[in-house]
Parts: sequence; structure tokens; C-alpha cells
Amino acid sequence: MTIMTPQTIQQACKRGEILTDIQVIDRNFRDLDLSGGILTEIDLSGSDFSGCNLQETLFSECQLQGSNFQQAQLKETLFNQSRMIATIFDNGTLEECLFTQCILDEACFREAILYGTKFTHCELNDANFELASLNKCTFIEVTLNNAIFNYIGCKESAFMQVDLRDTDFSASDFFLTTFFECDQRNAQYADMRFERCQFQKCRLEGVNFSGTALSGSNFSHLSLFGTRLDGVQAERAMFCGCELTGTDCRNACFNQANFSDATLTGCDFSNSSLQRALFQKASARQTRFYQCALHYADFSYALVDDADFTGAQFQQTRFHRASQQESRFSSRDGISEQDDALFAAENWQPKTRPKPQEDYHEPG
Repeated sequence: MTIMTPQTIQQACKRGEILTDIQVIDRNFRDLDLSGGILTEIDLSGSDFSGCNLQETLFSECQLQGSNFQQAQLKETLFNQSRMIATIFDNGTLEECLFTQCILDEACFREAILYGTKFTHCELNDANFELASLNKCTFIEVTLNNAIFNYIGCKESAFMQVDLRDTDFSASDFFLTTFFECDQRNAQYADMRFERCQFQKCRLEGVNFSGTALSGSNFSHLSLFGTRLDGVQAERAMFCGCELTGTDCRNACFNQANFSDATLTGCDFSNSSLQRALFQKASARQTRFYQCALHYADFSYALVDDADFTGAQFQQTRFHRASQQESRFSSRDGISEQDDALFAAENWQPKTRPKPQEDYHEPG
């Protein structure tokens, strides 16, 4: 086995050599230039890479546990099938880096800036991303048990097929972030921000969104059974086809939100603002709209039987063909019972065209 020092490794990287199965002594790589280097099957555990230039460097099947990457130049750096337990990336910048099938348990990314960085099939249990900035980052089929992501800013990123039930996202902001096939049941997301985010095929039963900003986010066709939506700011949010039976939606802002085809049986929207909200074809039996602002809302074709509209405010609120059996109203002022143009369109029948007369000719 060849024995090398950090300096001889730097020289080999400059010559374009592929370094594999070597023994490294004196693992102080501080401020060295290993850019473009290819290092495979090397034990580099406990190394100090702080301030090191690692642009386009490849670490494949390396032992890197306990190594320090603080302030290293990490741009398009590749980590493949490497053991990286308790590595340190605090306060660093990772630009378009790729971690594939790496063990990153207890790794620390506190206050790091990550841009375009991807983690694929990695283990990140107990990892710490506190106060980190994530921009255009992707986490695909990673494990994040007891990982810490509190106080992060996450923008235009994605979590795909990840179990997030034991991941701490407290006090964090998410913007234009996608969650795809994630398990987030019973997660605590109170007083956070998920603005213009996409939740696709996720498990969200029992999530606490109390007081959270959800403006422009999309929850369409998901089960939100047992969630808390009280006090949320959810303007223009999409809840089309959602299962929201019994959900607490009090004291919230749902202006221009879309609940079309949703199941809202027993929901409580008391004291909420629902101006211009859409409830077309929603099932809202026994739902409470007590003292809600329902200006320009649309309940066309909805089932609002036994619903409570006591104290609600209406202005051009549409109830076209809505079922309202035993519903309770303090006043029906401001309600449009029928959309005349829509009613006419529904009852339109094509006129029967007269049959053309046959042209008979008398025989000569």
C-alpha cells in the first residue's frame, strides 16, 4: 500500500492521477488544492479539509467520518458511497454538490449555505441543519430520523419519498418547496411558513398547522383528517378534493382558497375570512361558518345541510343549486340563490330543426 501525505496527494491530483487504496499520514489538508481530484477507497477519517479547494473533487467509497469541511470550497463536489458520520460542514457553502448513498448520520451543516445540492439514498439520521439556507436542494429517499432542520430557510427545493415524521422543522420557512410522497403524519408545523408549496401524494393526517402561513400552497386530493388549521393564513391555497372531516379551521384566513369537491363534514370555520373562497360541489354537512366573512364565496352545487351560518356575512355569495336542508342563517341578505345565466345554460335545449321538404316531381 502506497503511503502518501496531504502534499503528495495534492501533487497527484494536479497530475490527474486516480488515487485509490492508499495510506494517508498527517491528515491535515487545510488550505490545500485538491480540485478535480479522484479519491477512491481511501481512509480519510478525521481529516481536516477546512479551507481546502475541493471543486469537482470526487470521493468514492472513502472513510470520512469525523472529517472537517468547514470553509472548504465545495462546488460540484461528489461524495459517493462514503462513510461520513459526524462530518462537519458548519458555516460552509455547498454549491451543486452531490451526495449519493452516503452515511451522514450526525453530520453537521449548521448555518451552511446549500445551493443546488442533492442528497440521494443517504442516511442523515441525527444530522443538524439548524439555521441553514437551502436553495434548489433535493432530498430523495433519504432517512432523516431525529434530524434537525429548525430555523432553516428553504426555497425551490424538494423532499421526495422521505419519512419526515421524526424530523424537526420548527420555526422554519419553506417557499416554492415540493413534498412528494412524504410521510408527515402528526408532524408539528405550528407557526411556520409553507408558502406556495406543493404537497403531492403525502401523508398529512394529524399535522398541526396552527398559526402557519400556507398562502398559495397546494394540498389537493390529500387526506387532512385530524389536522389543525386554526389561525392559518391560507389565501389562494388549494384544498380541492381534500378529506377535511372535523378539521379545526377557526380564526383563519382562507380568502380565495379552493375547497371544490372537498369533504368538510363537521369542520369548524368559525370567525374565519372566506372571501371569494370556492366550495363548489363540496360536502359540508354540519359545518360551522359562524360569523365568517363569506363575501363573493361560491357554494354552487355544494351540500351544506345542517350547516351553521349564524352571524355570517354575505355579499353576492352564490348558493346556486346548493342543498341547504336545515341549515341555519341569521340573515340571507347578500345571498344569490340562483345564477340566472348558469341556470339558463343548464336548461338550454337545442332547437329542433325543421325537416327539409322533399322535392316531388309529377310524372310526365
